[in-house]
Amino acid sequence: MTLRSLLEPEASRAFEPGGVADLPLGNFSAMDRRLALMQRALVAHDALSAALRFSGVSHTPDKLLGAINEAERAMIITKKESKWLKHLNRSANEAKHGFWGAAPF
Repeated sequence: MTLRSLLEPEASRAFEPGGVADLPLGNFSAMDRRLALMQRALVAHDALSAALRFSGVSHTPDKLLGAINEAERAMIITKKESKWLKHLNRSANEAKHGFWGAAPF
């Protein structure tokens, strides 16, 4: 897999041949794990946003942590759920920024 293989044609043309967009990446299991952690947080944010809208909140927070705090204040989630959602958020941020181990390339 390369960055170029994931780019739209217009974006691909912006990158020099043989440059950063063409570096092969490996260790797909690590990348899959990182993506799964980030997906879990995205789904949690969407679920909290839907619950907040359903409860009458007109503007939901853009970030998961804000949505967790707002949902806890509105008593949509319990303290225990809040704790676990914050753990999911930390895990996703670590996966996104590569703090949990070696980068997948």
